[in-house]
Amino acid sequence: MTETEVISTHDRFNCALKSQDWAELAAIYSDDYMLVRRDGAALSKQEVLKDLQIGGLEFKEVEVADVKVRIHGDAAILTGVSRTVNVEAGQGNRISFPACCRLRR
Repeated sequence: MTETEVISTHDRFNCALKSQDWAELAAIYSDDYMLVRRDGAALSKQEVLKDLQIGGLEFKEVEVADVKVRIHGDAAILTGVSRTVNVEAGQGNRISFPACCRLRR
């Protein structure tokens, strides 16, 4: 796994979010993926995909700045600052938050 492969995978993920490519997201997320929301709710891979498909959250723009990649054997960690424009429950939002993604071969 190289830094270029890690960044490419993350770019594929962001493109799939924006284009609502559920098959691509399902292929990228690991089967044991878990998302913990700001309110503390934990969602499994299937719950996240279902939530995205029923319109819980739509991403219009996704950008990651200050990207750093660290590779440790067969795992990599990508960090940066994520800026998104999304629509949730009909309300547009601009959000900036620390990004941290773990990738494994």
